[in-house]
Amino acid sequence: MSYLERYKAGEFKSVWKEMQSLNLEQAGQRIRDDAFDTARETMQRAKWNLNSLIQSLESLGYEFGDEPHNLYFMDYLRLCFSFGGFPGFKNMPLELKNSLTAGFLPF
Repeated sequence: MSYLERYKAGEFKSVWKEMQSLNLEQAGQRIRDDAFDTARETMQRAKWNLNSLIQSLESLGYEFGDEPHNLYFMDYLRLCFSFGGFPGFKNMPLELKNSLTAGFLPF
């Protein structure tokens, strides 16, 4: 089973752990293509989730700044994901949490 097939079947962490240990210079073209396709699928899911989050926040009245492509917000999201979550998310009411994350794709 390919990395992409396993990833789509829900083996997110194990697939990424294996791919991170690959030596791409020694891996064959098929393996490199599979790893690339899996990375692309991950980024498509991340993009879907970010767009979903942005729509959810806008529906709650959040106004984004005038910065191009909302870079400050995107930098904030990167920091949050790097450090394991959003400040205050654990204490957020479940209904609000669910409304912000409804429709997220696992990745």
